[in-house]
Amino acid sequence: MIFDRGVNYIKEHGRPLERKLLEYYFFDGSKYDVLEELIKYHNSDGGFGKSLEPDFRAKESSVLCTCYALDIMIDLDFDATEACVTSAIKYLIDNYDRNSSTWRYIPELNEYYAHAPWWNQDKLSETFNNFVENPKAKICSYLLHFKEVVSESFSSKIMSEVLDYLEHRDNNISPDSILCYLKLLKCKNLSIDADYKIKKRLKALIPANIESNPEKWGEYNLKPVDVISSNDSPFIDSIIDIFNTNLDYVVETQNSDGSWPVCWTWGDVFPENWHTAEREWMGIVTLERLKLLKEFQRI
Repeated sequence: MIFDRGVNYIKEHGRPLERKLLEYYFFDGSKYDVLEELIKYHNSDGGFGKSLEPDFRAKESSVLCTCYALDIMIDLDFDATEACVTSAIKYLIDNYDRNSSTWRYIPELNEYYAHAPWWNQDKLSETFNNFVENPKAKICSYLLHFKEVVSESFSSKIMSEVLDYLEHRDNNISPDSILCYLKLLKCKNLSIDADYKIKKRLKALIPANIESNPEKWGEYNLKPVDVISSNDSPFIDSIIDIFNTNLDYVVETQNSDGSWPVCWTWGDVFPENWHTAEREWMGIVTLERLKLLKEFQRI
């Protein structure tokens, strides 16, 4: 029942992209059908835009949307021979800020477009801690994963900087930054030394920052199910009890229409556009919840 309701919601209300991803993950669909939808968000400069990430609705390419696209292509096991992959990696390299050794998440644009308040151009660097972890650690994972099209000296430089920052930072870290490190930990071609250092720090950072109060799981924070995506996670043993409670919470909070709610809003800005973005996010979140529940045999 949970599964059927979720599937019906995505089929009726999800974007074509999420509908194709649903087919791929659950009904033996083709990853090339997914790619066909993903390409619709691709721009001539090699990057991705056009509201692929629903909270940022500019048509121009952004590091934000390009990362979103690369996450999908990696999950679907596309390699560096795919033109969209190589062009996306080139876009990221072209948009690297050599002065700060970071990537600005979104381009400096006149704010003609609808967007969530945290994507305001004003104080963007401050909001995202000067981009030194988010998205830098995540982008490092792409550079390693697609090493065939990236200079080894460049990827090694970025990896060294990411590890140095992680080693010396305090334990007060944003949920999204932890997710960036988790993505890096899972990437192909990660060295044994880097794997050890990242795991060591995350074993301290995750317990210190995870939200264990079920009454707060409807808010935006780091939940156990955000950290654990499979039974072979190196962090599952330390939070197994609260993780199982969080899984129960996920099952119990499915809406009657089959969707799962999002845990953020745009407040009172761009209300009509937020309605569209929220609907798109609900399709995305519902797909992710179905994948999670399938992995842990709850559906």
